[in-house]
Amino acid sequence: MGWATIQLGSEEEAQKAQEGLNGQAFKGRDLTVEPLRSMPRKARVRKEREPRDPTLPALENAEPEPVDPCVVWVGNLAWTTNEDQLRQLFQPHGEC
Repeated sequence: MGWATIQLGSEEEAQKAQEGLNGQAFKGRDLTVEPLRSMPRKARVRKEREPRDPTLPALENAEPEPVDPCVVWVGNLAWTTNEDQLRQLFQPHGEC
């Protein structure tokens, strides 16, 4: 796994989870829990490659995709972590 996104019930719950879990040891690793700043690559809609239109702005200057403030990104997860374990970890911080 390595990383995951978790959707909580509210923006306040997401903030509480970040404050409570960021840097916490879980399965021998210190977690990184932060707001989701853009959609993960695998979740983005993939389009067929077409020749780039030179009149369009460069992709690196494009606005980031909007994200839900109730979603947090969790990094540095052990590869053995499963969905049920993540739910148990985040449950005290809000509904997920």
